[in-house]
Amino acid sequence: MGSLYIHIPFCTSRCAYCTFYSEVYHENASLVEPYHKRLLAELSVLVDEQELSFDTVYIGGGNPGLLGVERLVQLLKLIHTHGRPREVTMEINPETLTEEFLPLFEDRLLTRLSIGIQSMDDRFLRRIGRNTASSANERALRLAERIHDAYDVELSVDLIVAIPGQTISDLRRDLDRVLKLCAADHISLYCLTVEEGSRLFEQGGIFMSDDEQASLLYELWAYLKELGYEHYEVSNFAREGRYSQHNLIYWKLGTCLGLGSGAASTTWEAGTLVHHLQEQDLRTYAREEPFTGYEKEVLTTVERIEEELMVGLRTRRGIDKASFLKRTGHDFSSLFDRVVATLDSTWYDEADQFFSLTEHGFMVLDAILLRFFASIPEALDRSQWLW
Repeated sequence: MGSLYIHIPFCTSRCAYCTFYSEVYHENASLVEPYHKRLLAELSVLVDEQELSFDTVYIGGGNPGLLGVERLVQLLKLIHTHGRPREVTMEINPETLTEEFLPLFEDRLLTRLSIGIQSMDDRFLRRIGRNTASSANERALRLAERIHDAYDVELSVDLIVAIPGQTISDLRRDLDRVLKLCAADHISLYCLTVEEGSRLFEQGGIFMSDDEQASLLYELWAYLKELGYEHYEVSNFAREGRYSQHNLIYWKLGTCLGLGSGAASTTWEAGTLVHHLQEQDLRTYAREEPFTGYEKEVLTTVERIEEELMVGLRTRRGIDKASFLKRTGHDFSSLFDRVVATLDSTWYDEADQFFSLTEHGFMVLDAILLRFFASIPEALDRSQWLW
């Protein structure tokens, strides 16, 4: 039993900060049906022929709501063929969430809803090129609260922070408004990044300095703690242990199959970590045969170790040393004790079994990773696996 990710690459419009693969819906509406048919065909092979069941499922995008309720019901009923996954999440943009989607929750086809609010302040929504308004956010959160109460659906809310001009007062006000409207079980905070390929990058967008971001985040993390949220991953906070179970699979490098244009899979083959990336764009995916376009990449030993570090150090649990040895064939302490000795003692916690970062360590995660990566001997790619 593994996990499943389905990518729906349709958006009403492209936000200025976004670099995820998506296409504008009104320009590609004729491709919605053939795209959906191919997803059904691929999923049918997994479910009917291979008789797969899924532990967790995540439908992301883009804006999956643009697929329409009937198509989503078809996909979800197929997913439930061999039993109910313990968690089924769907992302949706606030302007798309309406009562039309209630059947997805009435039948327990979805157990978790993730809403990309980004900001409750129209000034900052405009600044990041988000094509919606705070009034749409409020309406969506009120409806989400009804869904939460009526169908026991977990709610997750995404916010973008460190937008130029944003203060801690602005962000506390955002959180207060969100939590007044809905009992969010989970909150994700993503710092605004201006990446190549985004409209903000092309416009020469500005962003906060590292020091400004750090000051803002420390105060915001402390406020979330006051509100009862556990900081269990560098960008994620949960109340009463309601972690994103699907994302935990990612961070533990568990098996996850990805379907749809731009989707990625992580699998294990003969003890080796393998990635598959669906490289067809929307148009090609919609017209080609099922399971074409999925490119395979077998990771080297060094790449495997780097991947373990990248995902493990994102979480408060950190690196499980016994698991690290089993999956890489190398002892964590033997490889990295010298690097750990160079780190500020406030950045990490270490015990016999685990190595993890503190919140101070989260703040300098990229710099810590670079130190670890630089210390991995390239010769390990020529070494033997220890199984």
